[in-house]
Amino acid sequence: MKKIFFILVFTMTSVITMADSPLTSCSFYKRYQNVQMVKTAGNASNINQTIMAYLANKNNPIAARMATVYTLVYGTNSWPKESTQTFPEKYLEYLKKRNAVTTESALFDKIDGPTLMTYAYMLGLANYGEDDVVAKARNLADKAISKDQTKSLTVRLIGAVITGHYWMSSNWGMVYRDAERVINDSSLKKDMKQEAIDDIWNYLEEYKEY
Repeated sequence: MKKIFFILVFTMTSVITMADSPLTSCSFYKRYQNVQMVKTAGNASNINQTIMAYLANKNNPIAARMATVYTLVYGTNSWPKESTQTFPEKYLEYLKKRNAVTTESALFDKIDGPTLMTYAYMLGLANYGEDDVVAKARNLADKAISKDQTKSLTVRLIGAVITGHYWMSSNWGMVYRDAERVINDSSLKKDMKQEAIDDIWNYLEEYKEY
């Protein structure tokens, strides 16, 4: 009986932790369910060449690519699929081959900012419980933003989501403030549906009181 109790407590704690993560809770993909690749990734049990080619193609809308990353990892029920931690590694190897490089550093220097953010977002989502991996995803998100020449709101808002999860362990107020700077930056290119922006902002704004 005691063993069952501890299992229940652990399960409930895991669900609460997941629900309270900016990475897992900002499920804006619902606004992009009319995009076929978002549906395809949501139904896929594993990452494949078709999905990776879509994510790596900078001609595809960046917001749809980010929504695809989310459904790839969490499906359409916001619960992680099996073996999701292997997805970023497979995507990384695909990107290396696509860009004819052999090292991570060479790849991260070569690819464009938005595409780098698709990898950073996948890395963070698939490993949201691993602080060191999320820290790496945050650093890559910062690099992606610095490389982005399109002034994409989507790139910066997803960056704020990744950073928001990072801040959960030390400074909840920064979850709100980082996102607020993006939302209020009128110089950014609005390349995400307003409803999707609202979905993300409505969650992150809850941290304003901190």
